[in-house]
Amino acid sequence: MQRAPLQLGLRYAGTADADAAATLRELALRFLRLKSSAAGGKPVSKLIDRPTLEMCVGVAAVALGCVMAGTGDLAALRLLRRLRLRLDITGGRA
Repeated sequence: MQRAPLQLGLRYAGTADADAAATLRELALRFLRLKSSAAGGKPVSKLIDRPTLEMCVGVAAVALGCVMAGTGDLAALRLLRRLRLRLDITGGRA
């Protein structure tokens, strides 16, 4: 699927579509890896900074939540819990 995360989330909201969920999960993890690389001093790109990557992680997470709403999907809940715990550790600064 070659769509923007928010578009996927809105298109498949509440459907528990496995392909959309897998795509959104992978996008969120890819953005997290890019953000970790940027934090480690590796330049990701001249046009992408850490706050932009954090916003992309958030959009992918919200879209995943929309797609999997009401299902209790463990993979989605684990990813969302991992993202929430990052905020607890950093005191609200991701």
